[in-house]
Amino acid sequence: MLFASQAATAIANARTHRDERRARAEVELPVPDKWSIWMLINLCWIAN
Repeated sequence: MLFASQAATAIANARTHRDERRARAEVELPVPDKWSIWMLINLCWIAN
């Protein structure tokens, strides 16, 4: 009986961890590095 209880707890923890990771992925935005910003500026300049 103890094993079933531990398994249920492990599954619940795994689901909680998965849900937290998904929530963080939706909130966090990638931060562009200097190279990406430089390329974006140059592409905008070339387009004009």
